[in-house]
Amino acid sequence: MEQKVKISDLISYLIKPLVYISIGIIIIAFLLHFNDNFVNLKYGWIIRKFDIRRENNVAVWFESNLFLLVALSFVPLGFSKELKTEFNKFVKFFFQISVFGFVFLALDEMISVHEYLGKFVENRTGITEGTNIEEVGFGWILIYAPIVFVGSFFVWSIWSKLLKELDGKSYKVGKKFVILIIIGAISTVLMEVVEGFFWFENKVDTIFPCFEEGIEFMTLISFLVCNNILIKGFEKE
Repeated sequence: MEQKVKISDLISYLIKPLVYISIGIIIIAFLLHFNDNFVNLKYGWIIRKFDIRRENNVAVWFESNLFLLVALSFVPLGFSKELKTEFNKFVKFFFQISVFGFVFLALDEMISVHEYLGKFVENRTGITEGTNIEEVGFGWILIYAPIVFVGSFFVWSIWSKLLKELDGKSYKVGKKFVILIIIGAISTVLMEVVEGFFWFENKVDTIFPCFEEGIEFMTLISFLVCNNILIKGFEKE
C-alpha cells in the first residue's frame, strides 16, 4: 500500500536546509551592503542573483516559496479532518484565511503588489507629496501594519491556547517560536518604517533591509516550526 507523505514530515525534512539557505542569503546581503565590489568579480553576477534586497532574483524566489510553504503548513490546521481535536470555528477560520494570506504574500514577494497598493494610498491621501518617498510606494505600510498587529494578537492567543493542550516539551518549544513570530512580525514592520524615515530624510540606502529580511526569514521559519508542532501534536496516529 502506497504511503502518503505527510505535510508535517515534509516540513521536518526541509527545516534545516531552509535555515542554512536563509542564513547564506542574509550573509550575502550584509556583504554586499558593506562592499558592493563583490559583484564586480568574475562570477559576481551569481552573487547578485542572491541579493535579497533586489527584485526578481533567486533570493526573492526562495523567499516567495518560503511563504508558500508556510501557507501549506496551515492547510492541515485549517482544512484537514485527520486531526484528533476539532478546533472551534473561529480558530479554524483563522487558519484557513492564513493559507490564502500567505499565498498572497508569496505572490506579493514576486510582483511587489504592496508597492502598487502603497502608491494607490499615496495618490488617494497625498501623504508623501513633496517628499523623497513620493511615488516610491511606502504607503503600503498603512495597510499592512494594522493587519500585522492584529494578526500578532491572534497568533499569540490562538497558538498559546493550542500549545497548552500538547505535552510539556512541545509547549515550551512552541511558545518560544510563537514569541519569535510576534517579535519578528512587528520588527519587520518597524524596520520598514525606519527605512522609510531615512529615505524620507536623505534618500539613501541603509543597512535596515538586511536586518529586515533576516528577521522576515526568522519569522517564516518560526511559523513553520510552530505550525508543525501543532500538526504533529493534533494529527491522528
